[in-house]
Amino acid sequence: MLAFLDEQRRERILTASDATQQEVDRTRALFDPIRQQGYHVGPSPQVQGLTNISFPVFGVHDVIEAVITIPYLTLIPEAMHREVPSIDRCREQLGELADALTLAIGGRLPAGTTS
Repeated sequence: MLAFLDEQRRERILTASDATQQEVDRTRALFDPIRQQGYHVGPSPQVQGLTNISFPVFGVHDVIEAVITIPYLTLIPEAMHREVPSIDRCREQLGELADALTLAIGGRLPAGTTS
């Protein structure tokens, strides 16, 4: 969510957090890539081996209202005895959902964001 806020709000939130300087620097480094691709896929900061997939939900005037995130674990289809969706398919579906939520609340998708 921070990546889609204006710089002043981002900095206020980062300053008020309990994050170390190293964590803040790592977080700041993600902002441009997230804004450019319109979403984030990356390792969970809390759970080893878990990948988070996150998309923004925008309201009116391109203001971010929420972020929708799903955890993704790589499962073994043979052990599950069924087809397991790929991370790319999950990302596509989550992007479609985020777009639908944006439109449902009267928002519009900012230029440059893609699911």
